[in-house]
Amino acid sequence: MIDDFPLIRQSSGENDCLPAAVEAILLWNGVAEYSRTEIARICRMTEEGCAWYDAVEGLREHFDVEEFPASDADTLMDTLYDAVENDEEPVAVRIAVADFAGDIYGHAVVVVGFVNEEEIRYMDPLPGQWRTLPRAAFRQRWLQGGGFALIVRP
Repeated sequence: MIDDFPLIRQSSGENDCLPAAVEAILLWNGVAEYSRTEIARICRMTEEGCAWYDAVEGLREHFDVEEFPASDADTLMDTLYDAVENDEEPVAVRIAVADFAGDIYGHAVVVVGFVNEEEIRYMDPLPGQWRTLPRAAFRQRWLQGGGFALIVRP
């Protein structure tokens, strides 16, 4: 479990969950010189949010970015566990969430630990709070969100 990870809240009325997640990761790494606006520009954010591949491309121009390779669900979960628990690196992932109308969309969060290997603990920038989901439920939401994950290093 990663300790002392900052809680960051995304901007009200904005779809800047990925820039907020990246901001939290950078702050955890001791990098504070990037504003949310600058990170959103780097992530090529539009009014609708960030397209994952465009954001990763922009992030690569400024940071050391490691994407999880596309693979089966069990391998993805093992890779996530190794990164967070063994390497102690926070991992930004895109999960599927539903809005009040029931529409499903992708939402970036930062995984910081596994609780008893059965639950995933993550920082959710929408409310700026910690969340915990059972491993199976998290896995399902992550796969529905495309199975995207990345590590950002300064």
